[in-house]
Amino acid sequence: MARPPWPTSITKWSGETVGLRKDYVAVPYERRFSRKRTILLVSSVAVALGVFIARRDLFGLGGPQLEPGGGGPPNNQ
Repeated sequence: MARPPWPTSITKWSGETVGLRKDYVAVPYERRFSRKRTILLVSSVAVALGVFIARRDLFGLGGPQLEPGGGGPPNNQ
Protein backbone atom coordinates (compact mmCIF):
# COMPACT_ATOMS: atom_id res chain seq x y z
CA MET A 1 0.00 0.00 0.00
CA ALA A 2 1.44 3.38 -1.02
CA ARG A 3 1.70 6.01 1.70
CA PRO A 4 0.03 9.37 1.10
CA PRO A 5 2.28 12.46 0.91
CA TRP A 6 0.77 14.02 4.08
CA PRO A 7 1.50 12.84 7.63
CA THR A 8 -0.90 10.10 8.68
CA SER A 9 -1.02 6.71 10.29
CA ILE A 10 -2.48 3.73 8.47
CA THR A 11 -4.01 0.85 10.37
CA LYS A 12 -5.27 -2.31 8.77
CA TRP A 13 -8.69 -3.21 10.14
CA SER A 14 -9.00 -6.88 10.90
CA GLY A 15 -12.64 -7.12 11.97
CA GLU A 16 -12.32 -6.46 15.70
CA THR A 17 -15.10 -4.67 17.59
CA VAL A 18 -14.58 -0.96 18.07
CA GLY A 19 -16.38 0.99 20.77
CA LEU A 20 -17.46 4.59 20.23
CA ARG A 21 -18.81 7.01 22.78
CA LYS A 22 -22.56 7.47 22.41
CA ASP A 23 -22.31 11.27 22.36
CA TYR A 24 -20.10 11.06 19.24
CA VAL A 25 -22.80 9.34 17.19
CA ALA A 26 -26.11 9.93 19.01
CA VAL A 27 -26.91 13.38 17.62
CA PRO A 28 -26.37 13.62 13.88
CA TYR A 29 -27.03 17.07 12.50
CA GLU A 30 -27.04 18.80 9.16
CA ARG A 31 -25.98 22.36 8.50
CA ARG A 32 -28.21 24.39 6.22
CA PHE A 33 -27.89 27.80 4.64
CA SER A 34 -30.15 30.53 5.97
CA ARG A 35 -32.74 31.35 3.29
CA LYS A 36 -32.88 35.07 4.22
CA ARG A 37 -29.10 35.48 4.31
CA THR A 38 -28.69 33.66 1.01
CA ILE A 39 -31.28 35.89 -0.70
CA LEU A 40 -29.63 38.99 0.80
CA LEU A 41 -26.18 37.91 -0.39
CA VAL A 42 -27.32 37.03 -3.92
CA SER A 43 -29.27 40.30 -4.20
CA SER A 44 -26.30 42.33 -2.98
CA VAL A 45 -23.94 40.68 -5.44
CA ALA A 46 -26.41 41.24 -8.31
CA VAL A 47 -26.81 44.94 -7.45
CA ALA A 48 -23.04 45.40 -7.07
CA LEU A 49 -22.46 43.72 -10.44
CA GLY A 50 -25.14 45.89 -12.06
CA VAL A 51 -23.59 49.07 -10.64
CA PHE A 52 -20.13 47.95 -11.78
CA ILE A 53 -21.36 47.33 -15.33
CA ALA A 54 -23.31 50.61 -15.44
CA ARG A 55 -20.40 52.69 -14.11
CA ARG A 56 -17.98 51.19 -16.62
CA ASP A 57 -20.46 51.45 -19.53
CA LEU A 58 -19.60 47.85 -20.45
CA PHE A 59 -22.68 47.32 -22.62
CA GLY A 60 -22.71 50.74 -24.27
CA LEU A 61 -25.92 51.78 -22.54
CA GLY A 62 -24.62 55.11 -21.28
CA GLY A 63 -24.97 57.00 -24.57
CA PRO A 64 -22.24 58.83 -26.46
CA GLN A 65 -19.53 60.63 -24.57
CA LEU A 66 -19.74 64.30 -25.63
CA GLU A 67 -16.83 66.69 -25.53
CA PRO A 68 -17.28 69.55 -23.08
CA GLY A 69 -18.30 72.87 -24.62
CA GLY A 70 -15.85 75.68 -25.27
CA GLY A 71 -15.45 78.71 -23.03
CA GLY A 72 -15.95 81.37 -25.73
CA PRO A 73 -18.46 84.21 -25.66
CA PRO A 74 -22.11 83.44 -26.47
CA ASN A 75 -23.42 84.15 -29.98
CA ASN A 76 -25.08 87.53 -30.50
CA GLN A 77 -28.59 86.97 -31.74
